[in-house]
Amino acid sequence: MTYFIAICKYWKEFMILLLIFLVLDLVVILSHKDNQMMLIKQKYLSYVAEQSEQHLKAQLALQEKQEEYDNQIIIAEKNYNEKIKIILRDAHMAESYANSLSEQLASANKKLSTVDRQTETEYTYKLANVFQSCVTEYRKMAENADNATATLTRLSY
Repeated sequence: MTYFIAICKYWKEFMILLLIFLVLDLVVILSHKDNQMMLIKQKYLSYVAEQSEQHLKAQLALQEKQEEYDNQIIIAEKNYNEKIKIILRDAHMAESYANSLSEQLASANKKLSTVDRQTETEYTYKLANVFQSCVTEYRKMAENADNATATLTRLSY
């Protein structure tokens, strides 16, 4: 009861003390919340920085891969162009050999009417050997062409 009388007598001072205590309590709570907000902001900023760094690394890796693929494409195109040049050169040589052979056959045909039977028979055997060689070469060329076609078909898928 003495406490009650003391409280009634000094109620203004008690209220002021209570209010001061509440204000200090609120200041402490606000300070704590402020610290938590700062920590959260720091974590957020570090997360954003980390994500930005990872994004930049991924972009650099992508650019490197793109450059690597571009270089591979350029090398493949150079190789293709070189092979085309070789093929064209070989085709030109084959055409010149064919023309030379045609000229030789034409001149031989002109001389054929003036030769004896034995020479004509030897000539026929030689022609048969030449044609047999041509057939063998054409088979090899067809086989190589088929292999190249199969390889290109496989690479296109």
